[in-house]
Amino acid sequence: MNGDPRIAPRRLAIALPALLAGAGLALTLLWPEWRARMALPPGSALDRLGEPAANVLFWAAAAWLTVRLVDGLVFLRLMPARTGQSTPRLLRELMAAGVWAFALSAIVLSLFEGVLTGLLAASSILVAVVGFALRNTLADIFAGLTLSLDRPYRLGDWIELDPNTAGRVVEVTWRTTRLLTIDRIGIVLPNALAASTVLRNYSTPEPYWRDRIDVSLDNGVPPAQAERILLAAAVAVPEVNALPRQPEVRVIDFSPRGIVYQLRFWVPDYESRWRLHDEVRRNILQQLHQAGIAVTGPRLDLFHAPMPARDIDRRRHLDTLIGRVPLFQPLDAAELAALAGTAGVRSFAAGEAVVRQGEPGASLFVVLEGLLHVSEATENGSSRRFGQLRPGEIFGELSLLTGEPRSATVTTSTASELLEITKETFSPILERRQELAQKLGEIVAQRAAQRAAFGVRLPDLPDLTLANQAQVLRRIRLFFGLRQP
Repeated sequence: MNGDPRIAPRRLAIALPALLAGAGLALTLLWPEWRARMALPPGSALDRLGEPAANVLFWAAAAWLTVRLVDGLVFLRLMPARTGQSTPRLLRELMAAGVWAFALSAIVLSLFEGVLTGLLAASSILVAVVGFALRNTLADIFAGLTLSLDRPYRLGDWIELDPNTAGRVVEVTWRTTRLLTIDRIGIVLPNALAASTVLRNYSTPEPYWRDRIDVSLDNGVPPAQAERILLAAAVAVPEVNALPRQPEVRVIDFSPRGIVYQLRFWVPDYESRWRLHDEVRRNILQQLHQAGIAVTGPRLDLFHAPMPARDIDRRRHLDTLIGRVPLFQPLDAAELAALAGTAGVRSFAAGEAVVRQGEPGASLFVVLEGLLHVSEATENGSSRRFGQLRPGEIFGELSLLTGEPRSATVTTSTASELLEITKETFSPILERRQELAQKLGEIVAQRAAQRAAFGVRLPDLPDLTLANQAQVLRRIRLFFGLRQP
C-alpha cells in the first residue's frame, strides 16, 4: 500500500488503547449480567476479582488513550500550528503525569472505597511533612513548567545571570537548567532560581549583539582623532566589519585619568566575544602607538604655578614616526627633523581615493591614522582588492624615488590622516647626501623581494628583485638629477 509509512504506527498507537478502554468499559458495565449467566458462587475468586480487574483495565486504558490523543492532536499538531514553535517536552510529560495520577486515584478509589477516607485522615500529617521537605523540589518543577511555557531561552542559547555565571544552555530538565561555560565548566542552575532572576539572553532575538571597550586618553587628544583611531581598530577586524551594523564611539566620562571613550562594536555571537575583544584591543594599542599616543593611567600632577594648557604638538613627533619607516632609517636625526618640518599632513574622509591607478605621482605616503585598502583594475574592467594599509605602513615609494605612475588605487576604509613626502621635500636631503641613493635602491628592492616571497603586492611597487638593484639606482639618480657614478 502506498502512502506515508508513519501512518500505520500512529493509528496503532491510538487504536490499541481505544480497544482496551472499550473492552474494560464493556466488561465493567456487563459484569453483573455475565456473573449471573455464569452462575458464579458468591465470594469465589473470580467473583471477587472480576469487577476490580475490569475497572483497572478501563481506567488504565482510558489514561493511555487520553495521553496519546492530547499529545498527538494538541501538543504535536494544534499548538505548533498556532504558535509556530514546538511544544516543550516538560509540558507534555507533566500532562501525562497528571492524567496517570488521576487514573491511579480512580483505581485506588474503586478498590479501597471503604477505607480510603480513614487512610487519608491518618496520613495528613505525613503529607504535610513530605510537602515541607520537598518544597524546593516542587518549586523547581513548577518553575521548570513556567520556563517551558514562557521560553525565555532554548537549547544552544547563551545566557548570563551575573558576570560570573554565563554559559550555553545544553539541557533543561524538570528541576534544573544545565549550562556549559566558555571554559568548558558545567553549571547546574535550579529552575526556581532561573525563574526568579533577571537573565540576559545573548542569542535572541538576533545572534549578534553589541559589546563595548572603554579607553582612557589624555585630555589633549582631539576627539576626532580618538574617534578615527578607535573606529579603525574595530573595522580592521573582518568579523566585526562584516556585520550589518557599524561600530561607533562615544565620550562617556571626564575622569582624573583623562577623557574616557567607549568603543561600541557588534560581535557575531557570545562565544567569539573574548577573542574579538582581544583583536580589537590589540588593534587599538597598535593604532595608538603609531599615532604617538598612550593609554592614560592613574597619575598625580603637582604644580607650583597654575597648570598650563595641555596641548600636543604633533609636528614634534612626526620625525619619530618617519624614523620608524624602513626607507628613512638611514637618515640622521637632523634630516628626519627637516623632513618632518616640510612634509604635509593630509586628512581624508572615509571612501576617498588617495591615489588612482595610472595617474602620475612623485610622492610617498605614510599612514598615520585610519585604515586603507588597495585595489587594481582587472582585465574585464572590474576592480579587485588585494591588501590593507594600517598606521605605520607606507605606499608610493617607487613614485617618490623614480616618478613611476601609480600602479594601484588606494582608498580609505575609514577617516584617515596621511603624511605626504614629495620629491621637492626629499630632494634637498638627497642632493646633500647622494650616497643615500644606493642605500634607498637596496631597501626598495629588498622590500619588493620580501613582499613577493609572501605573494603580496604593494601599490607602486613592481616585481623587483635583488638582481636589478642597479637598475633601480639608475632610475633614482636620473629622476633626482644626481650624477651617475
